[in-house]
Amino acid sequence: MDVLERILALLFSGGILGLALLLRRLSGTWATPAGLFCGFWFLFSFIPLLALYFVPVNPLAVGYILLACLAFSLPAIGVDWRTALRRNAELAPQRAGYLDSPLIRKIFIASFVISTLFILLDLLVQGISLEEMVFNFFESSNTYLEKRYDGDIEVNPFGQWGLIAAYLCIGFGGLLHAAHRPGCGRLLVLLLTMTPAVLVMLVQSAKGLFFLAIAIILGAHWVHRVLRDQRPHIDFSALLGQSKYLALAAPLILVSFLTRGLYAIDDNDLIVQRLQAYLASYAFLHIYTFSDWFTFSIGLKSLQAYTPEPLSFGYYTSIALFKLLGSAKEVPAGVYDEYLAVANLSPGNIYTVFRGLLTDFGIVGSLVVMYGIGAICNAAFRRALLTLHPTVSVALLFLFIQFLYTSYIISALIWNTTYLVTVLTAAILILNRYQLHASTAFRSTLAHDKQLSSR
Repeated sequence: MDVLERILALLFSGGILGLALLLRRLSGTWATPAGLFCGFWFLFSFIPLLALYFVPVNPLAVGYILLACLAFSLPAIGVDWRTALRRNAELAPQRAGYLDSPLIRKIFIASFVISTLFILLDLLVQGISLEEMVFNFFESSNTYLEKRYDGDIEVNPFGQWGLIAAYLCIGFGGLLHAAHRPGCGRLLVLLLTMTPAVLVMLVQSAKGLFFLAIAIILGAHWVHRVLRDQRPHIDFSALLGQSKYLALAAPLILVSFLTRGLYAIDDNDLIVQRLQAYLASYAFLHIYTFSDWFTFSIGLKSLQAYTPEPLSFGYYTSIALFKLLGSAKEVPAGVYDEYLAVANLSPGNIYTVFRGLLTDFGIVGSLVVMYGIGAICNAAFRRALLTLHPTVSVALLFLFIQFLYTSYIISALIWNTTYLVTVLTAAILILNRYQLHASTAFRSTLAHDKQLSSR
């Protein structure tokens, strides 16, 4: 019976790929938000189902994810994408210099300096000196980790604005990296772009921003390639070619895991086992934790019991917004304090964005919400294709990338930073467009005056 359930789950996951292929055929590109969402969730369901074949899974949970992908994709079906893409191709030559303008470069450098400085100043506020971080690195990083889990982090402007500046550095750095030709300059941009995320991962033992930074940089390449009409819009061969950077990233990731107390273990074999358990849990356990919770939520027998909750109408999908509106409801630091322990893996509390959606709106309501989110994301993409110098639509596409990547963990809308960074990105792009238009008008005036004076 377990084998049949696994096969059915794999078939549902394959259905997500089939949906992605259909969207590719209808639109003529892999690059629509609906296509990306389906492609992402095929990979983040199919690979875990194969990798942890020994962990039980409820195929109905994967079937629900297929329905959610379908709901997200429905607004993209019936859109005349090919006409929009032809218009985009006509506008592309006129967009040269828009996403790598002098203002974008200045914002990138400023946000790099501010984020790096503020992340280090935040350490001092938490009572960790730079000397301790340098000479007692593992202990200091573990101290920060314990403070975060215990809720003892001292909230301060350096920590908050350092994170906001880091997001801006990564987003605009990704656009500059996409615009650069291969060479030392491009490599330098990438190193500066990733510095805040690497710093957070090492000194705070927090890997989330590091992996999100990779997703945002890839998203920036997607935005740049689409708006410059570089075919293919999603260059899979180039993505495979970037695998060389894994050799640089892997040691940093392992060091971050070691800061979680593994540095104090003398048994190398035990360290390797723990690292394998951490990596497998972090990369693959999400589909199984969601499956078990989904099984419990529909009244079937699950591996463990969960706290039932009434419909919360959006709270778990957008906690930050509810807090802003005055909600007094509190959640643990990790949102969910139920940890699923299976086999020899590290216990996990990553339940995907779908647990929050189902808790908020139920099965039917969550699919309606996914349809609405899909409508906004696909409309923003179409708007960007049809606009000479898109601003708000590009900011929304960056928001989509954050939502897409974090969807295997939780909703990106639960953090204040998500909203503020989106607003700041839109404001910077609006200013960028204004400066570009003003500069173009000034050059046109000069050229006109020169023509008149030469007569």
